[in-house]
Amino acid sequence: MRSAVVFNLVPASLLLLVAGCDGCSKPDDSSLDTAPVVVDTESPESGDPEETGDVPPGVHGQINGTVDVTLFTTDEDGLLDYIEWEESCFGDSFPYGRIFVTAYAASEETGEETYYDEYVISSPKTDAAKNTYTLEVDTDDVSAVRVYAALDKWNDGIIGGSDPIGVYADVITLDDDEVVNDVNIDLLTWYWCGYGDGSGGYGYGDCPDCPPGWGNCYYWDGTGWVYIDGCGGGGCGEAGYVSVGGPLVVDVPYNGTGDDVVTILLNSAEDPWRVGEVAVTGGSEGAEGVWSHSYCANSGSYSARCVWDSNGNDLYDPADSWGQPVDDDGLAQDTVTFGSEDDTDITMLLPVGGSGIDIVPFVRISGEVAMYEGSFDDVLADHPDAVLYLAAYKYTPNGEMDVSELEDSYDQEVWEADDLGGLSSVSYSLVAPSNTVIYLWAGFDLDANGLLNELEEPFTPYEDGAGYATGESSTSEIDFLMMYSAEEEEEGE
Repeated sequence: MRSAVVFNLVPASLLLLVAGCDGCSKPDDSSLDTAPVVVDTESPESGDPEETGDVPPGVHGQINGTVDVTLFTTDEDGLLDYIEWEESCFGDSFPYGRIFVTAYAASEETGEETYYDEYVISSPKTDAAKNTYTLEVDTDDVSAVRVYAALDKWNDGIIGGSDPIGVYADVITLDDDEVVNDVNIDLLTWYWCGYGDGSGGYGYGDCPDCPPGWGNCYYWDGTGWVYIDGCGGGGCGEAGYVSVGGPLVVDVPYNGTGDDVVTILLNSAEDPWRVGEVAVTGGSEGAEGVWSHSYCANSGSYSARCVWDSNGNDLYDPADSWGQPVDDDGLAQDTVTFGSEDDTDITMLLPVGGSGIDIVPFVRISGEVAMYEGSFDDVLADHPDAVLYLAAYKYTPNGEMDVSELEDSYDQEVWEADDLGGLSSVSYSLVAPSNTVIYLWAGFDLDANGLLNELEEPFTPYEDGAGYATGESSTSEIDFLMMYSAEEEEEGE
């Protein structure tokens, strides 16, 4: 039996965005990936990776649902502690940016994602019932799509890899203009209320969820974010500024408004730093403009990108057209460098496939469930109707629970008695959001009465109930051993 992989508990929002502002201090990182990328002209070869049957191709219909943004912190044990909006400093005022919702599929061969429709909730509310969305999917390219939502948490206009993400765990198939409702998504985000009370008595320290570029210099006054006068610093000191830039070429038909192309620098794939708009002009043959940005001399290399809001939703998101610098031979270059002198001959090309910010909405968690001793037949001999459940919960199960509560989990698997007979183990595969914390539990409903965790019913958590940090990579080695003793059961009766 494989041993369980142990991860440190890291809330999603600990992966911070860094937004641009003159004078913001940013680290020197010249070790970014500079592998060339190619222009993407291919659509995914198939739908969801779970596809194994002869499902007729095509997804044709409408998806409706809501997005619930939930605040959380962690307690002294590292477990999630959910906070009701009315108990927070925000009350019923939604303090963050817009919500991006999309239906997409990924290629089995390359992992390349194609987006089939997107929707922006432009004025989110604390009441999830008011955060409604509709997606219209009409494609013959794939047989199923997945849906996720991302929060532009600090309202910088960019959906970045560190922005909070919520997922709908099931794949969705639609045919003949079918309509599916209640595709509801829970999106968790770290609760941060700022520093100080506006009186000047503010403190400093670790900030797991500071807004990008804000540092510790803001607090929520009940209606909005307020800057603390005299906080922070800025400027380049004696080093002064240098400029980088050059031509920006849109190499596809352009129907934009002239203010919907921007340039972005990145400390990493997750940390977008918007540095300015680019005025481009053009039409059916493409467009051209000039980009530039000034920053502190000798501050190092940064991954550089450009993006056009090609879907016109007022966000820079994964479904838009992205590009990056190219050399004189047209080969993609990842970084630009702020050295000791200006460099204003750097060409930005758009689009360049693979240059978008890497968004990993889902990870897959898989492994095996087995008996600590013997096989499932030992359980079925005493309980012929026993049912085995495994779920990725949003909270720690406590006491008896109805199996209907599993509907509120991220994902679940169920094995009836007929599925378990003659086996010593079963394999599972669950889907959960990336960069969040989940709680994995396996349990038997021995008498098949729809109640879990009753007295003497085996109910096994991952790592004694500790949270599992999903990160951005799937894992296939989380195993569960179920304890059961027929002798103890007989003594209990």
